Amino acid sequence: MFFDPGPSGTNKFQICANPLGMRYDSRADDPAWRGSWQSAGHVDEKGWSLEMAIPAQDLGLASFRESTRIGANFGMVDPAGELFSWTSRWGAPATDYGVLFLGTPQDYAPRLFSGLAISCLLDREVYDVRDVTALALVRVSSRGSDVPLDEFQVRLRVLAGEKEVTPAQVRPLSAQDLALTLDMRRLSSGTYNLVTELLCAGKTVSSATASFQRTKRESFILPEGPKEGRIALTVWPTPEAGDGRWPISAGVPFAQDALWSEDNVRLLGPDGREALCQTEVSFAMEPPGQHPVAGRGFHAATGGRVAVLHA
Repeated sequence: MFFDPGPSGTNKFQICANPLGMRYDSRADDPAWRGSWQSAGHVDEKGWSLEMAIPAQDLGLASFRESTRIGANFGMVDPAGELFSWTSRWGAPATDYGVLFLGTPQDYAPRLFSGLAISCLLDREVYDVRDVTALALVRVSSRGSDVPLDEFQVRLRVLAGEKEVTPAQVRPLSAQDLALTLDMRRLSSGTYNLVTELLCAGKTVSSATASFQRTKRESFILPEGPKEGRIALTVWPTPEAGDGRWPISAGVPFAQDALWSEDNVRLLGPDGREALCQTEVSFAMEPPGQHPVAGRGFHAATGGRVAVLHA
């Protein structure tokens, strides 16, 4: 058994016994420490059992009062030397222990989500109807909660009044700070609320609301409707290739919303004919906007050439 009263993440009491009467204890990895705890065991043909009694004073506590929280881990070593434990970890108090709560389930329930709060900030308050995405910056404060972050999820809902107007997005909570992309293509002009909810076991434990508008601006960086353009690519000769062909890759940045899909990009040779190539989005920058970079891989003949990307 490992204990960390408080818990502070720094104290370490280790108490070990087996049903045959072997015992070991230490404090802060010092085996010279001796506690007053007791143990008794039993072995028969059906198996074994072990019982231990540990006074609060052994752990530096005056008593075990209701609502006391103690960092702890319980483990055993099988005859083959394999370790098994309550938390699937072992003896480091800062990272390996769970939390023991002394009291009733009714007393413990409010503490499960104590100190949990979620907040959300959008990258803008007003979006043009031609904007297809928004960036939501989500922060979760979990001070005092006994529940690990990986047991939570974040749900994004967009409401017009009381009506939900887009499918809810549910993401695992992988960190306390998240940057989430919101699909805006189904939203017409109007005022909306983005409701961000923190979920645990399907239940909402905290929520936040951010308001925004969708409107049509008179001036916009990109014109409406399909967009088309050409970008010149200069290809220099590679002496090692001789008179053959060699693979070429080029990255081309696109402004936010200018390129909806890499499938819309074409490569034209010097003669204006389409050349065989492959396309992928290899990098995206955010915030404030996403800038997909289309990387084109193709073959070019020896000598100076100009290849043109047609989007």
